[in-house]
Amino acid sequence: MQCPIDNSTIELTRTRMKLRSDLRFIPQQYGRETFYHIEVPGTSAFYRVGYAEYTFISLLNGDTSFAEALAIAAQVSGSDALSQEKALIVYSWLLDKKLANIADAGAQGTDVCKSLSVATQSADSSRSFNPLWIMIPVASPDRFLRAMLPYTGWMFSFSATVAGLMLMLSAGIMIRNDWTRFWKASETVFSPNNWLWLFIAWIGLKALHETAHGLVCVRYGGSVRRMGIVLAFFAPLPWVDATSCWSFRSRGQRLHTAAAGIYVELLAAAVAAVVWCQCDSANYAHLLHNVIVMASLSTMLFNLNPLMRFDGYYMLSDLLNIPNLSGDSMTAVNDTLRRWIIGGNSVRLSATGVQHHILFTYGILTVIWRGLVCSSILIAASAFYHGAGIALTIVGIIIWIGRPLYATGKSCVEVWKYSRLQFVRGLLLISTVITSAGLLVFAAPAPVMITAPGIVDYSSAEVVRAAVPGFVAAIHVSDGQTVRAGDLLAELKNPDIVTEYLNLYEICREEEIRLQKAVRENDSGTISIARSKLASLRIRLMDSEAQQGKLSIYAQVSGQVIGRQLNFILGRYIEAGEEILTIGSEKQKEFRLSIGAKELDTALRCHNDFLNVRVGTRTPIRGQLMRISPAATRKLVHPAMSAASGGPLEVIPSENAKPGTTHGLLLTEHRFDGVISLSEADAVGLRCGERGAVSFGLPSESVGQYFCHSVRRWVRERIEQAFNPDRRTEFAGQ
Repeated sequence: MQCPIDNSTIELTRTRMKLRSDLRFIPQQYGRETFYHIEVPGTSAFYRVGYAEYTFISLLNGDTSFAEALAIAAQVSGSDALSQEKALIVYSWLLDKKLANIADAGAQGTDVCKSLSVATQSADSSRSFNPLWIMIPVASPDRFLRAMLPYTGWMFSFSATVAGLMLMLSAGIMIRNDWTRFWKASETVFSPNNWLWLFIAWIGLKALHETAHGLVCVRYGGSVRRMGIVLAFFAPLPWVDATSCWSFRSRGQRLHTAAAGIYVELLAAAVAAVVWCQCDSANYAHLLHNVIVMASLSTMLFNLNPLMRFDGYYMLSDLLNIPNLSGDSMTAVNDTLRRWIIGGNSVRLSATGVQHHILFTYGILTVIWRGLVCSSILIAASAFYHGAGIALTIVGIIIWIGRPLYATGKSCVEVWKYSRLQFVRGLLLISTVITSAGLLVFAAPAPVMITAPGIVDYSSAEVVRAAVPGFVAAIHVSDGQTVRAGDLLAELKNPDIVTEYLNLYEICREEEIRLQKAVRENDSGTISIARSKLASLRIRLMDSEAQQGKLSIYAQVSGQVIGRQLNFILGRYIEAGEEILTIGSEKQKEFRLSIGAKELDTALRCHNDFLNVRVGTRTPIRGQLMRISPAATRKLVHPAMSAASGGPLEVIPSENAKPGTTHGLLLTEHRFDGVISLSEADAVGLRCGERGAVSFGLPSESVGQYFCHSVRRWVRERIEQAFNPDRRTEFAGQ
């Protein structure tokens, strides 16, 4: 905030002002209105004023006083002339922007000039150096660009532009048709091994981007005074100063100059995409893929983003007819906040009506965007570098927050000198807002209910297993069917068991015949041997007959069949002891949970507590959290919990997974199993296999702690995925 000039003590109307001699006034026509762009040479700063303001400003030559200039402007402009109040705002704005100075030699004028000069120099010095955005001029490329123009200017003609747009459309269709291969190749784009190639592609594309700006600017008669390198967050990027395009009378030419870099990058991405689709070499395809991603992704995220001072910003600025969009929006935000906090009127030349609302909205969005970008960088540094990240975070806070706080503090001192009543009002208002926000962020619990998904299952169920190996020949029951003890459930087929029984049976018959012959011949030795052998064979035959009987599987208890994959096992060979189905009781059920690592601490605090369990649209029921597994696992607690079956848990196939089934699926992350016991009354009303969720309550963290931890955890996961793109598939065989 900036303290206004007190007109009761400083009489500006008696001063004489002189404009800077190097200012350029460029008339621009917007519809039926005429405006003037004020260019400050050497600073790339532009301002816009209306015709009435220009008429008044043009009279400030150091010899004409404020009152004389206002009177002459009134004669020239008639009813459209500025009022004295608006003329004073223009007067003060010129001094604030250092576009003019007080020419009077009197003490009063000298004091005014000195005070304003110190204020503006202090403001400029606070903005002159940004360690995260350092522009280093290298040379003037104007002659080089003019030499290139005869050979490259055709690329920006109307017909060439239309052809380029058609090429972009065709490339997009080709990528869409080969999207699976393109997406698979994108998995390793941001891995550390590819950073060097990304950096090379980035630098090359940005050099091409900036050259396109310069060529189009020169093509329409502009000049490119400077080129160089900008260290954006310590990353070197090329840049050119094509701000002379603001002097073009045609808005189309200005927009074409601003959009030239985006057009060339997208054109490079289109050419790379066409070649990539036809390329057989893995190395060349990898390089082309990097060009496609960097040319399209960086253009969409940065150059077209109007909240950053890149091409999209200048295009939006021209479309809104606001040359100094960023500065004017910050002025609108500061003036509005000043009016809300301490009251009073603005002394700056700012828009009114709809344009003021546009500027204020844009300024707020810009502040939010910068805050998000800065916070993301700081959180990523903290999550990635751990202890060093804390130091980087402190440096970032000093750079991005410390300097504005310092400027605000100086403004507060000025307000205290100007009006203590307004200072007290602002102090009370800001203290109230900060206290309320602090209580909300650091004291109020996070309004996020901690939950875990689960499913209804039988608690004490009889697992039916195969007693002998064999092929599943028939299934006589279905999932959910009620059976009684002794009912036939399934039949197995094992030719080896049947063949062994038949062979033993034939051997027994032969041995019985041999025994009968020995008895007739009264051969005592043969009789003894035959009887011993026959007894052993009969034992083996009985065992074989028992094995053959086990091929038919019967229910041992009464209950309901739980066979989630009965159709899948039909015809499949199963080993002895392998589970076929389960028989459970409707009165004995439990709620089986799958608890994530983030919810584990809260869940452990609820051990043995009665919790609310919500199943479907039913009224929540109460159940006791009996146990939580001590070790994490990637096995599904129930096949119906997988996303492949419409459940809430993401899964990936393992090596033995069968297409179209949930057999062999693994969770994408390790989770903990838990069990909630249900009363008999509640168990009867629930169906086995119904999905639901259990509520553990609110987290113990405050809103601020919960948000910071959540964002930090998310950033760490993204970093781990970038370093280990195959991390999720490493456990596929486990």
